[in-house]
Amino acid sequence: MENKPTNTKSDKSIKILVITLLSIPSIMLYILLWGCVILIACTSLATLLVGICLITTLIPESIIPNIAYGTSLFLGISFLGLSILCAIATYYLNCYVVQWSKVYYRWTKNILNNFKYPSLPLNPIFNKKLNTKLKLIAIISLIIFLSTFAIGYFIACATTKHLNLGMFGIGLFNYTYT
Repeated sequence: MENKPTNTKSDKSIKILVITLLSIPSIMLYILLWGCVILIACTSLATLLVGICLITTLIPESIIPNIAYGTSLFLGISFLGLSILCAIATYYLNCYVVQWSKVYYRWTKNILNNFKYPSLPLNPIFNKKLNTKLKLIAIISLIIFLSTFAIGYFIACATTKHLNLGMFGIGLFNYTYT
């Protein structure tokens, strides 16, 4: 007696019911992931705008307080580096969400059709040349962000004479004004 897989209508209807019930949390997860993509893209645009405002001194007084130009220049450059990092993160997260959507769709298709189709990889396949360039740009922009932010912070502290590295207990320019 051979055990052939039976694909009756009741089996298929049970599969459809289970996939439908599993799709509800999956749809909520995809909505959350697409929301993250949109949030990171908006963060990239906002940091780009703040960086341009700080560099060009077109600072709206109600949003950004008045600061010295040296500090403003370095903080503006750091925000531009952060903007590039956020843009690259948006690209990668977008690629992953699209790939995961394709994988989920293929999985449900395979469940209903007794695994006729080949499964897809979970990770998106990137062009090696593009991937190498994006990683290099991300590393350079991270270095620019961190170094210029630190320089801008120390310039701001030195010009106001309040360089306090609080958690280390070191106060270099703690003056008391009377």
